[in-house]
Amino acid sequence: MDAAMFPRTFFYMGKFQARQELRQLRAGFSQPYPKHVKCMGSSVESKNHSVRQSADKNALSFSRRDVGLIAFSTLVIAEPSCAGPLDALKNLKRDSNARFLLGTLRVSKERLLSVQELALGNMPDYKKAREALGPATLDCVAPSAGLALYSNVRDVCTYSIVFRSVTQGPAAQHALESAQYIEAKSSLSDLLTKLRQIDSYLEGGELGEEDAQAKLQLAFPSAVGLLDRFDRAVQSCMGYTQDPLPEA
Repeated sequence: MDAAMFPRTFFYMGKFQARQELRQLRAGFSQPYPKHVKCMGSSVESKNHSVRQSADKNALSFSRRDVGLIAFSTLVIAEPSCAGPLDALKNLKRDSNARFLLGTLRVSKERLLSVQELALGNMPDYKKAREALGPATLDCVAPSAGLALYSNVRDVCTYSIVFRSVTQGPAAQHALESAQYIEAKSSLSDLLTKLRQIDSYLEGGELGEEDAQAKLQLAFPSAVGLLDRFDRAVQSCMGYTQDPLPEA
């Protein structure tokens, strides 16, 4: 169950308990009053009758006016007792998000290293390396054919989607403009700039530029390092102090 559903669940639990308490109160009001010693004569019976009428009126007034207050008080009381399970579910949800978001970045890194081998091997294939750069960078340098049209109206870069998820979406653990947010934004910007440079250098290699190989030898390790930096920034935004997906 999504952790976001728990407040609503507690609310309905509060309403259920309020109804139970209301039934008990009504049952109590309907019980016969104990017989009193008639040491005071008929005035005691008269008072008992008036008390019973007052109690019935209070019961009706309670049902209309105070059931919401009981539900609210039940919610407030229930929260501390459920804090442990709620925190556990939130952590499970966070770990699930981490496996998806960080796992995506790790796959991208493996692909980027494969592109590096194509471009810096004994027989560089700049054209093939450039074609592989788009999928390796998850549509952040060159959107795939299926996303090319959509990219005109929305950012389809997966790195940017990850950034929004951990800074503005349900996976966010820190406020906007926090130190974690600023670092994630900065590392993403630097990463995208470096990847676009690599794309430009690969294009230059295709055109026969002599310095393309030297530029790529510097650019690829830098890009891999920036991707690692962005990975760490994402972890920080999610509230991790250690890598939740350590390498085996």
